[in-house]
Amino acid sequence: MTSGVPPVERLVTLALGLLAGIAVGWWLRSLRRAAADPALENELRRQLADRDALLVGERRRASDAESAAAAARALQGSLEHANRELQARLSVAEAEGSTLRDRAAAGDIALATARGQVERGVALLSEQRRFHEDNERELRETHGRVTSELKESHDRALAELKTAFAALSADALRQSAPEFLRLANETFSRFQESARGDLGLREERIAALVRPLEENLRAYQQRLQQAESTQSTALGDVKRHLEQLAQQSQTLSQETQRLRVVLSSNQARGRWGEETLRRVVEAAGLSTHCDFTEQSRAAEGTPDLVVRLPGDRVIIVDSKVPDLDFLGAL
Repeated sequence: MTSGVPPVERLVTLALGLLAGIAVGWWLRSLRRAAADPALENELRRQLADRDALLVGERRRASDAESAAAAARALQGSLEHANRELQARLSVAEAEGSTLRDRAAAGDIALATARGQVERGVALLSEQRRFHEDNERELRETHGRVTSELKESHDRALAELKTAFAALSADALRQSAPEFLRLANETFSRFQESARGDLGLREERIAALVRPLEENLRAYQQRLQQAESTQSTALGDVKRHLEQLAQQSQTLSQETQRLRVVLSSNQARGRWGEETLRRVVEAAGLSTHCDFTEQSRAAEGTPDLVVRLPGDRVIIVDSKVPDLDFLGAL
């Protein structure tokens, strides 16, 4: 669009100039003819006054048209500014929606990672418990085997003792009582020494066999306690992290739902459009109840804004925002 006077104003100005030129030429020609006729001169003066009045009216209408065009241009600029502001707000809302979706996706990834860590920790704890159970079972088996060997040794020693006593009893029938007692005491002493030596040797062997198992079991119990303590601490941290993620996810869901409700509400969109339109016309220099009215009831309906122009003319404005399909795709 070119700068300078608008086309409508140029046409009005040319028409007024043409009328003024015709009137002046006609008046000068009539003056020459009416120099000797006063009645004709008065008639010419009256017609000239009528044309002056007509010219003043045309100029007034041209001024009104110029004022209306200026008001229309100001309103158009305000509407374009409001449209740009609306597009900027929609871009911000779209960016916020994208940020919320990214944060929700990041929360899901962190939640999946935490769940994987918990599952690995549970698997490790289960493996450690199985190892502990295997060691305990091996220790019980070793203890049972050693006990069985001790019992067998005791039974053999008892059988040998009985055999010796039976032999001594048979010999006692053939020998005297003092000799029997001496032999019995010697035999019993030798058996006691032999049994005591065998028992001590077996106890030392059993102790040597059980000692590494006890040390391994003690070390394993210490490691198991440390692992359980570490696992408990890790599980506590994971639990707190999961609670934080759940709370953040719930907050994001609530914020997203509120944003969708606000953007998809007809009443909220209409009210926002009315407020934006009012700020636009007030920024253009218009005053309420003087230059425009809001929600004026008419037979055709209730427009959002009615702008008054010179010459009892009006401009009806109705605010619009994007439809629900576009908002639903955000």
